[in-house]
Amino acid sequence: MTINKLYNIEAIKRDFSLGKLLSILLDDEVYPIRKQKLVFEKSEMFYMENEEDSYVFAIEKGISSVFIGNQLVNFVGAGEFIGLHCEGSTDETRFSGSVISDEVVVWRFHFHDVLAKIMNIQEGYLYHYNYMISIYPIYLNKILAMGADIEERVFGFLEIIADKFGEEDGPFVKIPSFFTRKLLSDYINVSRMTLNTTIKRLEERELVKLDDRLICVRMPMS
Repeated sequence: MTINKLYNIEAIKRDFSLGKLLSILLDDEVYPIRKQKLVFEKSEMFYMENEEDSYVFAIEKGISSVFIGNQLVNFVGAGEFIGLHCEGSTDETRFSGSVISDEVVVWRFHFHDVLAKIMNIQEGYLYHYNYMISIYPIYLNKILAMGADIEERVFGFLEIIADKFGEEDGPFVKIPSFFTRKLLSDYINVSRMTLNTTIKRLEERELVKLDDRLICVRMPMS
């Protein structure tokens, strides 16, 4: 019997949220584990693995980009995790983070400690399952978008970033300034020239507007 038949997916997202997982990992009353609070400055890199161990990072404050090897694949903010999925990667598949906000505050845990703690909790494996179902659509959509029309592709990624990190501005949502054109072009996997040209076309279609070079995205009506 599959997990989907045993549990309602929405109930899993609610009852085994990543926010609850962080609270559990920080709780030393039951099965205390090693942890370290770290602060990384803008543009600083941090890695999920070194020669000694593999790590899981929980973001407490700020926004980080996420790389697999040299490929920019995602952005994460407060309440999200990096590195909970696996270990033992190669240079080409190694996960790392790079700070794009002024700073990022994280909790660093040892990968095996995290697995041991959640496996010592009743139905604790569902926290890991919830993490996996949260990141799977992100990477799948990024792969599928590569075959989309360029305007659809650029607007789709801008919409995702605006929805997750943006600030409302009437019918538009303003993307923070630290999402630079270079960062966006690397994420969408287009040249900066193509990105700028496409944004201009989207502006003509009134799907985006520029506010002192900040990109504002028209979001669908709720």
